[in-house]
Amino acid sequence: MTELFASTPGARIFGLPPGADFPQALIDGLVERACGDPTLLGRTEIFVNTQRMRRRLRDLFDAGPARLVPRLRLVTELGPATPLPDAAAAVSPLRRKLELGRLIRGLIEADPTLAPRRAAFDLADSLIALLDEMQGEGLAPDALAALNIVDASGHWQRSLDFINIVQRYFDNAAAPDTEARQRRAVEQIAKNWEEAPPTHPVIVAGSTGSRGATALFMAAVAKLPQGAVVLPGGYPELHAKELSQCRQSLGSLARHGAAGGAMYAECGGLLLLGQELVDADGQRHAMAGLLPHRACRGALSLGYRTAQVKRDGLVVRQGEVLRGHEFHRWQLGDSPMEAAPWQLEGWGVRSRGEGWTDTAVHASWLHLHWGGCPSIPQRLTHAAGKLPSA
Repeated sequence: MTELFASTPGARIFGLPPGADFPQALIDGLVERACGDPTLLGRTEIFVNTQRMRRRLRDLFDAGPARLVPRLRLVTELGPATPLPDAAAAVSPLRRKLELGRLIRGLIEADPTLAPRRAAFDLADSLIALLDEMQGEGLAPDALAALNIVDASGHWQRSLDFINIVQRYFDNAAAPDTEARQRRAVEQIAKNWEEAPPTHPVIVAGSTGSRGATALFMAAVAKLPQGAVVLPGGYPELHAKELSQCRQSLGSLARHGAAGGAMYAECGGLLLLGQELVDADGQRHAMAGLLPHRACRGALSLGYRTAQVKRDGLVVRQGEVLRGHEFHRWQLGDSPMEAAPWQLEGWGVRSRGEGWTDTAVHASWLHLHWGGCPSIPQRLTHAAGKLPSA
Protein backbone atom coordinates (compact mmCIF):
# COMPACT_ATOMS: atom_id res chain seq x y z
CA MET A 1 0.00 0.00 0.00
CA THR A 2 1.32 3.44 -0.95
CA GLU A 3 2.10 5.73 1.97
CA LEU A 4 1.76 9.49 1.84
CA PHE A 5 4.85 10.12 3.98
CA ALA A 6 8.17 8.32 4.29
CA SER A 7 9.26 7.24 7.76
CA THR A 8 11.09 10.02 9.65
CA PRO A 9 12.74 10.02 13.11
CA GLY A 10 11.06 13.21 14.41
CA ALA A 11 7.95 15.33 14.01
CA ARG A 12 6.86 15.84 10.39
CA ILE A 13 6.43 19.57 9.70
CA PHE A 14 6.19 21.26 6.30
CA GLY A 15 5.88 24.90 5.30
CA LEU A 16 4.75 26.82 2.25
CA PRO A 17 6.47 30.02 1.09
CA PRO A 18 4.87 33.42 1.76
CA GLY A 19 2.49 34.43 -1.03
CA ALA A 20 1.66 30.88 -2.10
CA ASP A 21 -1.96 29.93 -2.79
CA PHE A 22 -2.11 27.72 0.29
CA PRO A 23 -5.17 25.54 -0.55
CA GLN A 24 -4.06 24.92 -4.13
CA ALA A 25 -0.45 24.23 -3.12
CA LEU A 26 -1.67 21.81 -0.42
CA ILE A 27 -3.75 19.84 -2.93
CA ASP A 28 -0.93 19.82 -5.50
CA GLY A 29 1.46 18.45 -2.88
CA LEU A 30 -0.99 15.74 -1.79
CA VAL A 31 -1.67 14.63 -5.37
CA GLU A 32 2.05 14.47 -6.09
CA ARG A 33 2.74 12.42 -2.97
CA ALA A 34 -0.15 10.04 -3.72
CA CYS A 35 1.85 8.80 -6.74
CA GLY A 36 -1.26 7.80 -8.68
CA ASP A 37 -2.81 5.71 -5.88
CA PRO A 38 -6.55 6.49 -6.36
CA THR A 39 -7.47 5.47 -2.79
CA LEU A 40 -4.81 7.36 -0.84
CA LEU A 41 -6.48 10.77 -0.91
CA GLY A 42 -9.78 9.19 0.14
CA ARG A 43 -8.10 7.68 3.21
CA THR A 44 -6.55 11.02 4.21
CA GLU A 45 -7.99 13.19 6.97
CA ILE A 46 -7.24 16.94 6.88
CA PHE A 47 -7.91 19.34 9.75
CA VAL A 48 -8.13 23.07 8.99
CA ASN A 49 -8.89 25.99 11.30
CA THR A 50 -11.64 27.89 9.44
CA GLN A 51 -14.84 27.17 7.52
CA ARG A 52 -13.50 29.42 4.77
CA MET A 53 -10.46 27.18 4.26
CA ARG A 54 -12.62 24.05 4.23
CA ARG A 55 -14.96 25.55 1.63
CA ARG A 56 -12.02 26.58 -0.56
CA LEU A 57 -10.51 23.11 -0.47
CA ARG A 58 -13.87 21.56 -1.33
CA ASP A 59 -14.35 23.98 -4.24
CA LEU A 60 -10.91 23.12 -5.62
CA PHE A 61 -11.57 19.39 -5.38
CA ASP A 62 -15.02 19.86 -6.94
CA ALA A 63 -13.45 21.70 -9.87
CA GLY A 64 -11.84 18.42 -10.92
CA PRO A 65 -10.45 16.25 -12.21
CA ALA A 66 -12.59 13.51 -10.66
CA ARG A 67 -10.86 11.89 -7.68
CA LEU A 68 -11.54 10.64 -4.18
CA VAL A 69 -11.60 13.54 -1.71
CA PRO A 70 -10.01 13.59 1.76
CA ARG A 71 -12.17 14.01 4.84
CA LEU A 72 -12.06 17.75 5.59
CA ARG A 73 -12.61 18.64 9.24
CA LEU A 74 -12.33 21.68 11.47
CA VAL A 75 -9.99 21.68 14.44
CA THR A 76 -12.75 23.42 16.41
CA GLU A 77 -15.03 20.41 15.87
CA LEU A 78 -12.84 18.21 18.05
CA GLY A 79 -14.45 19.44 21.28
CA PRO A 80 -18.09 18.65 20.54
CA ALA A 81 -17.35 15.58 18.39
CA THR A 82 -15.02 13.67 20.73
CA PRO A 83 -16.62 11.32 23.31
CA LEU A 84 -15.27 12.07 26.78
CA PRO A 85 -15.77 10.03 29.96
CA ASP A 86 -17.87 11.89 32.55
CA ALA A 87 -17.93 15.14 30.53
CA ALA A 88 -21.07 17.06 29.67
CA ALA A 89 -21.56 19.16 26.57
CA ALA A 90 -20.03 22.63 26.64
CA VAL A 91 -22.20 25.31 28.20
CA SER A 92 -23.40 28.17 26.00
CA PRO A 93 -21.37 31.41 26.03
CA LEU A 94 -24.52 33.37 26.95
CA ARG A 95 -25.12 31.24 30.03
CA ARG A 96 -21.52 31.71 31.15
CA LYS A 97 -21.70 35.47 30.60
CA LEU A 98 -24.86 35.75 32.70
CA GLU A 99 -23.30 33.67 35.49
CA LEU A 100 -20.11 35.75 35.54
CA GLY A 101 -22.05 39.00 35.31
CA ARG A 102 -23.98 38.05 38.48
CA LEU A 103 -20.78 37.07 40.32
CA ILE A 104 -18.98 40.25 39.27
CA ARG A 105 -21.90 42.38 40.36
CA GLY A 106 -21.70 40.75 43.80
CA LEU A 107 -17.98 41.52 43.98
CA ILE A 108 -18.63 45.16 43.03
CA GLU A 109 -21.36 45.47 45.65
CA ALA A 110 -18.91 44.17 48.27
CA ASP A 111 -16.24 46.65 47.13
CA PRO A 112 -17.70 49.56 45.09
CA THR A 113 -14.18 50.91 44.40
CA LEU A 114 -13.55 48.04 41.96
CA ALA A 115 -15.75 49.34 39.14
CA PRO A 116 -19.15 50.94 38.45
CA ARG A 117 -22.06 48.52 38.84
CA ARG A 118 -23.05 49.03 35.19
CA ALA A 119 -19.65 47.64 34.10
CA ALA A 120 -20.47 44.11 35.29
CA PHE A 121 -21.27 42.63 31.87
CA ASP A 122 -18.39 44.38 30.11
CA LEU A 123 -16.09 42.93 32.75
CA ALA A 124 -17.74 39.55 32.20
CA ASP A 125 -16.70 39.69 28.52
CA SER A 126 -13.10 40.41 29.53
CA LEU A 127 -13.13 37.61 32.09
CA ILE A 128 -14.57 35.14 29.55
CA ALA A 129 -11.75 35.98 27.12
CA LEU A 130 -9.21 35.37 29.90
CA LEU A 131 -11.00 32.17 30.94
CA ASP A 132 -10.87 30.84 27.36
CA GLU A 133 -7.15 31.53 27.04
CA MET A 134 -6.30 29.99 30.41
CA GLN A 135 -8.38 26.87 29.75
CA GLY A 136 -6.86 26.48 26.29
CA GLU A 137 -3.36 26.68 27.76
CA GLY A 138 -4.23 24.34 30.65
CA LEU A 139 -3.46 27.09 33.18
CA ALA A 140 -5.54 27.38 36.37
CA PRO A 141 -5.87 30.55 38.49
CA ASP A 142 -3.69 28.86 41.14
CA ALA A 143 -0.69 29.42 38.85
CA LEU A 144 -1.31 33.18 38.92
CA ALA A 145 -1.65 33.25 42.69
CA ALA A 146 1.77 31.59 42.97
CA LEU A 147 3.53 34.36 41.05
CA ASN A 148 5.80 36.59 43.12
CA ILE A 149 4.55 40.05 42.17
CA VAL A 150 5.88 43.09 44.05
CA ASP A 151 2.83 45.33 44.24
CA ALA A 152 2.81 47.90 47.01
CA SER A 153 -0.45 49.41 45.80
CA GLY A 154 -2.39 46.15 46.15
CA HIS A 155 -3.46 46.27 42.49
CA TRP A 156 -2.30 42.71 41.80
CA GLN A 157 -4.23 41.31 44.77
CA ARG A 158 -7.37 43.10 43.62
CA SER A 159 -6.83 41.62 40.17
CA LEU A 160 -6.49 38.14 41.69
CA ASP A 161 -9.73 38.60 43.62
CA PHE A 162 -11.40 39.37 40.31
CA ILE A 163 -9.76 36.46 38.45
CA ASN A 164 -10.54 33.97 41.23
CA ILE A 165 -14.21 34.29 40.34
CA VAL A 166 -13.56 31.75 37.57
CA GLN A 167 -11.80 29.21 39.85
CA ARG A 168 -14.89 27.00 40.03
CA TYR A 169 -14.90 26.57 36.25
CA PHE A 170 -11.56 24.75 36.34
CA ASP A 171 -13.01 21.89 38.40
CA ASN A 172 -13.20 18.78 36.19
CA ALA A 173 -16.64 18.07 37.65
CA ALA A 174 -17.98 21.42 36.42
CA ALA A 175 -19.82 21.77 33.12
CA PRO A 176 -17.02 22.75 30.72
CA ASP A 177 -16.78 25.88 28.61
CA THR A 178 -16.15 25.46 24.89
CA GLU A 179 -12.40 25.95 25.22
CA ALA A 180 -12.15 23.66 28.26
CA ARG A 181 -13.95 20.87 26.44
CA GLN A 182 -11.73 21.43 23.38
CA ARG A 183 -8.59 20.93 25.47
CA ARG A 184 -9.98 17.87 27.24
CA ALA A 185 -10.92 16.40 23.85
CA VAL A 186 -7.42 16.99 22.46
CA GLU A 187 -5.82 15.45 25.56
CA GLN A 188 -8.09 12.40 25.19
CA ILE A 189 -7.28 12.07 21.48
CA ALA A 190 -3.54 12.29 22.16
CA LYS A 191 -3.87 9.62 24.86
CA ASN A 192 -5.85 7.33 22.53
CA TRP A 193 -3.28 7.79 19.75
CA GLU A 194 -0.41 6.84 22.07
CA GLU A 195 -2.11 3.48 22.60
CA ALA A 196 -3.42 2.97 19.05
CA PRO A 197 -2.19 5.50 16.46
CA PRO A 198 -4.21 5.76 13.24
CA THR A 199 -2.61 4.22 10.19
CA HIS A 200 -4.21 6.56 7.65
CA PRO A 201 -2.70 10.00 6.85
CA VAL A 202 -3.74 12.78 9.26
CA ILE A 203 -2.78 16.37 8.42
CA VAL A 204 -3.25 19.71 10.18
CA ALA A 205 -3.05 22.41 7.51
CA GLY A 206 -2.92 26.19 7.77
CA SER A 207 -2.89 26.60 11.55
CA THR A 208 -0.04 28.21 13.49
CA GLY A 209 -0.98 26.73 16.87
CA SER A 210 -1.47 30.10 18.54
CA ARG A 211 -4.13 28.58 20.82
CA GLY A 212 -2.95 26.09 23.42
CA ALA A 213 -5.32 23.25 22.58
CA THR A 214 -4.60 23.57 18.86
CA ALA A 215 -0.84 23.52 19.48
CA LEU A 216 -1.27 20.37 21.58
CA PHE A 217 -3.26 18.72 18.77
CA MET A 218 -0.68 19.70 16.15
CA ALA A 219 2.11 18.20 18.26
CA ALA A 220 0.17 14.92 18.55
CA VAL A 221 -0.54 14.79 14.80
CA ALA A 222 3.07 15.55 13.82
CA LYS A 223 4.26 12.45 15.73
CA LEU A 224 1.83 9.99 14.09
CA PRO A 225 3.24 7.34 11.70
CA GLN A 226 1.37 9.06 8.85
CA GLY A 227 0.79 12.47 10.44
CA ALA A 228 2.01 15.90 9.31
CA VAL A 229 1.62 19.59 10.00
CA VAL A 230 1.63 22.01 7.05
CA LEU A 231 2.32 25.60 8.13
CA PRO A 232 1.27 28.66 6.12
CA GLY A 233 3.81 31.13 4.74
CA GLY A 234 5.67 33.52 6.99
CA TYR A 235 8.31 31.25 8.53
CA PRO A 236 11.73 32.25 7.14
CA GLU A 237 13.48 29.49 9.09
CA LEU A 238 11.70 26.91 6.93
CA HIS A 239 13.11 28.51 3.78
CA ALA A 240 16.54 29.60 4.98
CA LYS A 241 18.41 28.08 2.03
CA GLU A 242 16.12 29.66 -0.56
CA LEU A 243 16.21 33.04 1.19
CA SER A 244 20.01 33.02 1.32
CA GLN A 245 20.02 32.61 -2.47
CA CYS A 246 17.95 35.80 -2.95
CA ARG A 247 21.10 37.88 -3.30
CA GLN A 248 19.40 40.78 -5.05
CA SER A 249 16.84 41.27 -2.27
CA LEU A 250 19.35 40.75 0.54
CA GLY A 251 21.78 43.06 -1.23
CA SER A 252 19.12 45.77 -1.48
CA LEU A 253 18.48 45.50 2.25
CA ALA A 254 22.20 45.74 2.98
CA ARG A 255 22.65 48.80 0.76
CA HIS A 256 19.59 50.52 2.20
CA GLY A 257 20.88 49.92 5.71
CA ALA A 258 24.40 51.05 4.87
CA ALA A 259 22.97 54.30 3.49
CA GLY A 260 21.14 54.93 6.78
CA GLY A 261 17.66 54.20 5.41
CA ALA A 262 14.81 53.64 7.87
CA MET A 263 14.06 49.95 8.50
CA TYR A 264 11.28 48.42 10.61
CA ALA A 265 11.57 44.63 11.04
CA GLU A 266 9.28 42.41 13.11
CA CYS A 267 9.80 38.69 13.72
CA GLY A 268 10.69 37.24 10.29
CA GLY A 269 12.12 40.59 9.28
CA LEU A 270 14.43 40.43 12.28
CA LEU A 271 15.79 37.11 11.00
CA LEU A 272 16.47 38.54 7.55
CA LEU A 273 18.57 41.40 8.92
CA GLY A 274 20.97 39.16 10.87
CA GLN A 275 24.27 37.58 9.87
CA GLU A 276 23.07 33.99 9.58
CA LEU A 277 19.91 31.91 9.84
CA VAL A 278 20.44 28.32 10.97
CA ASP A 279 17.82 25.91 9.57
CA ALA A 280 16.21 22.96 11.35
CA ASP A 281 19.04 20.68 10.17
CA GLY A 282 21.73 22.91 11.66
CA GLN A 283 22.91 24.32 8.34
CA ARG A 284 23.97 27.98 8.34
CA HIS A 285 22.68 30.36 5.67
CA ALA A 286 23.85 33.95 5.13
CA MET A 287 21.29 36.76 5.51
CA ALA A 288 21.54 40.53 4.92
CA GLY A 289 24.24 41.02 7.57
CA LEU A 290 22.97 44.32 8.96
CA LEU A 291 22.68 43.13 12.56
CA PRO A 292 25.26 41.03 14.46
CA HIS A 293 23.12 38.06 15.50
CA ARG A 294 22.84 34.47 14.30
CA ALA A 295 19.39 32.87 14.70
CA CYS A 296 19.11 29.21 15.79
CA ARG A 297 16.32 26.88 16.84
CA GLY A 298 15.46 27.28 20.52
CA ALA A 299 12.58 27.26 22.99
CA LEU A 300 9.09 28.39 21.97
CA SER A 301 8.28 32.01 22.87
CA LEU A 302 4.55 32.65 22.68
CA GLY A 303 2.27 35.17 24.34
CA TYR A 304 1.35 38.78 24.96
CA ARG A 305 4.11 41.03 26.24
CA THR A 306 4.51 44.42 27.90
CA ALA A 307 7.54 46.36 26.67
CA GLN A 308 9.18 48.89 29.00
CA VAL A 309 11.16 51.14 26.64
CA LYS A 310 14.68 51.84 27.93
CA ARG A 311 16.18 53.92 25.12
CA ASP A 312 15.13 56.12 22.21
CA GLY A 313 15.03 54.51 18.80
CA LEU A 314 13.46 54.69 15.36
CA VAL A 315 9.84 54.37 16.57
CA VAL A 316 10.06 54.20 20.39
CA ARG A 317 10.95 56.67 23.10
CA GLN A 318 12.44 56.05 26.53
CA GLY A 319 9.82 55.68 29.26
CA GLU A 320 6.99 54.48 27.01
CA VAL A 321 5.09 51.31 27.88
CA LEU A 322 3.97 49.37 24.79
CA ARG A 323 2.19 46.08 24.23
CA GLY A 324 2.42 43.38 21.62
CA HIS A 325 2.65 39.66 20.90
CA GLU A 326 5.51 37.28 20.11
CA PHE A 327 5.37 33.83 18.55
CA HIS A 328 8.64 32.21 17.48
CA ARG A 329 10.76 29.11 18.08
CA TRP A 330 14.06 30.47 16.76
CA GLN A 331 16.22 32.49 19.15
CA LEU A 332 19.10 34.93 18.67
CA GLY A 333 22.69 34.49 19.69
CA ASP A 334 25.50 37.06 19.80
CA SER A 335 23.09 40.02 19.99
CA PRO A 336 24.45 42.79 22.25
CA MET A 337 21.88 43.80 24.85
CA GLU A 338 23.02 47.43 24.91
CA ALA A 339 21.14 47.86 21.62
CA ALA A 340 17.87 46.41 23.01
CA PRO A 341 15.06 48.98 22.97
CA TRP A 342 13.13 47.52 25.89
CA GLN A 343 12.57 44.99 28.63
CA LEU A 344 9.86 42.46 27.76
CA GLU A 345 7.61 41.11 30.48
CA GLY A 346 4.71 38.66 30.41
CA TRP A 347 2.96 35.87 32.30
CA GLY A 348 5.22 32.93 32.99
CA VAL A 349 8.35 34.41 31.39
CA ARG A 350 11.28 36.18 32.97
CA SER A 351 11.91 39.82 32.14
CA ARG A 352 14.52 40.19 29.40
CA GLY A 353 16.10 42.76 27.15
CA GLU A 354 15.14 42.13 23.54
CA GLY A 355 15.55 43.47 20.02
CA TRP A 356 17.69 46.13 18.38
CA THR A 357 17.11 49.81 17.76
CA ASP A 358 18.92 53.01 16.79
CA THR A 359 17.86 56.16 14.93
CA ALA A 360 17.39 54.27 11.64
CA VAL A 361 16.54 50.64 12.56
CA HIS A 362 13.91 48.93 14.69
CA ALA A 363 14.15 45.13 14.78
CA SER A 364 12.37 42.89 17.28
CA TRP A 365 10.48 39.64 17.78
CA LEU A 366 7.60 41.69 19.17
CA HIS A 367 4.57 42.43 16.98
CA LEU A 368 3.59 45.82 18.36
CA HIS A 369 -0.02 46.91 18.73
CA TRP A 370 0.11 50.13 16.72
CA GLY A 371 -3.44 51.04 17.70
CA GLY A 372 -2.27 51.40 21.29
CA CYS A 373 0.46 53.87 20.28
CA PRO A 374 -0.44 55.91 17.17
CA SER A 375 2.93 57.66 17.42
CA ILE A 376 4.67 54.56 16.03
CA PRO A 377 3.44 54.83 12.40
CA GLN A 378 3.81 58.62 12.58
CA ARG A 379 7.45 58.32 13.66
CA LEU A 380 8.15 55.67 11.04
CA THR A 381 6.59 57.77 8.28
CA HIS A 382 8.57 60.81 9.41
CA ALA A 383 11.83 58.84 9.52
CA ALA A 384 11.24 57.28 6.09
CA GLY A 385 10.89 60.74 4.59
CA LYS A 386 13.79 62.26 6.47
CA LEU A 387 16.50 59.58 6.36
CA PRO A 388 18.49 58.83 3.18
CA SER A 389 17.55 55.90 0.99
CA ALA A 390 19.74 53.66 -1.14
